[in-house]
Amino acid sequence: MYRDVTWKPYPWQTRVIEALAYARYINLVCANRIGKSYLLRRILYTYTAKYGNADNCSIYVGQDFKALNRNIIRKLKREWGAYVVNYDKNEHVMELVNGHLIYFVSAENLGSLEGLSDALVVMIDEASLCDEEVLDAADTRAIDLRAPILTASTAKAGPGVVWLKEQYEKGLNPEFCGADVDYFERYASFTATMYDASTRIGGHLSDKEINNFMARRSQKEIAVRVMGGFAEIGDLVFDATMLTPKKCGYRLESIAEIDMNNYMLVDTASGQTENEAGDDTAIVIVGIAPEYGIYVHECLADRYSVEDMQKIIISKCRQYGIRKVGIEHVAAQIHFALDSFRKAQRVDDAIRFIPLKRVGGKDKKRSRHERLLPYVESGRLFMPIDEYGNWLNGCTKLIAQMKNTPYGRHDDCIDALADVANPDMGIISGLETEPKVEKKFDPYFSPLMTQEEIDSIMEGGERHMSLRMN
Repeated sequence: MYRDVTWKPYPWQTRVIEALAYARYINLVCANRIGKSYLLRRILYTYTAKYGNADNCSIYVGQDFKALNRNIIRKLKREWGAYVVNYDKNEHVMELVNGHLIYFVSAENLGSLEGLSDALVVMIDEASLCDEEVLDAADTRAIDLRAPILTASTAKAGPGVVWLKEQYEKGLNPEFCGADVDYFERYASFTATMYDASTRIGGHLSDKEINNFMARRSQKEIAVRVMGGFAEIGDLVFDATMLTPKKCGYRLESIAEIDMNNYMLVDTASGQTENEAGDDTAIVIVGIAPEYGIYVHECLADRYSVEDMQKIIISKCRQYGIRKVGIEHVAAQIHFALDSFRKAQRVDDAIRFIPLKRVGGKDKKRSRHERLLPYVESGRLFMPIDEYGNWLNGCTKLIAQMKNTPYGRHDDCIDALADVANPDMGIISGLETEPKVEKKFDPYFSPLMTQEEIDSIMEGGERHMSLRMN
């Protein structure tokens, strides 16, 4: 059934396979493009073909469904052929000829682990990019049957990199990896570099490919992506245990009666022009309730042009009754001619656009993010969740950045959120707020409004509702 019947594992792959006989927790921290995902697919095939049935399942955890579909699911269907009976795109479940089910789990979909049958094997691909809650939940699901848990990942900066390092170091500690440790509690850790897949030892990476890859990377990236190691990781700003749905999640319906002022904070992208997007732009909408704390309503992060961003800003200001919009000082000078912007968009004069001064540099970035520490540590920063504990309204990305700051690859969302405590905004002084501006929540606004709809709203009419419905 498996089409590639001539596969000969590299020496490092053989060591990982052999570890299945003596250790339940197997951790591989390795370089890019050396065959880690392929190794997981081979092991998954062996387990499901030999031990799989309708009474157990396998769990494959990845960063997101887009990456899982591109790197794993398509390749499984191509390699396994008739061994795969069906794949449900909606439920992300693959059924095999023996009735065995493989569940594909995204780091953004913690609830999908609920109610699964006993796990035969659990595989975690690119664990450094996954949320720690998903990683821990996948581990918990496997306890009933004591299934082996294989983690294979580069050590890229991500929300799961601290968890990955802890797991890896257990496999080097005799207390967890010694020969006298029981199989079900034993760890085994391995590392592999690009040179372990070199054509010099029968691999698929030539010296030219490796050298070209190294030429485009910084020393920190080479340590991680070429040599398969951990770059130096200092102290993170936030304690990840405080950023869980249980500690800082709130249900949307629970704040209906809470009196709060809403604000918008914008972190614009470099390279952004009137009609072309640059890097990600982050727009964070928060509510300040003096008696309770800071409530994040939405976090929008995407590659917006200035024109698209302006439409979204105006739409969300009206939707949430926002009267203060904080924008990075440089962006306000370059990207926004605020007077002409207000006139072109017919903005109510009551909305104030405030340029926010920031100081660059790594240490300054940490100090900006640390402004949020008192509210996180005192349990006064909240983000929306659904009934299953999943983050809503774009907060998955925000939480991931907070868990990894200041070492994450992206920080646009947390940069925007941290401006809630920027002195230029004048929002927080012991959570004191301005007098509340009464404005009802309007669910009918869209980021893309016609001029007729805008005119109708500015006149205080209700015709926009019928226009939207038609």
